[in-house]
Amino acid sequence: MKKLRRRTKAVVGTGNSDSMRGAPEPNRDIFIFRVNKESSMDTVKQYMINNNVDVRDIELKSNDESIYNRFRVCFKVSDLEQVLQPDFWPTGVNVSRYYLPRNQHVQSWN
Repeated sequence: MKKLRRRTKAVVGTGNSDSMRGAPEPNRDIFIFRVNKESSMDTVKQYMINNNVDVRDIELKSNDESIYNRFRVCFKVSDLEQVLQPDFWPTGVNVSRYYLPRNQHVQSWN
């Protein structure tokens, strides 16, 4: 019979040090679609920065023949709740969580 072991909770450091740092905050991705074709990656990035979201990466996912633009945007996990609010986005823009296909998971170290 297997003996169950109790797990102890991890201690999370809060002190300051110049010689050692912890890992960066994890990333989250969203998919932004049905964006006006005139809006570029810079436009979307600047919009999010102006609304206090730290954009770590942005990628254009639509092609030249598309009617609308689509983007994948990567940012800090702490901004996810704010970004998924309907009133964060202009009227007509659609947003959903972005999930990488299982065979493409990549660890990002920004």
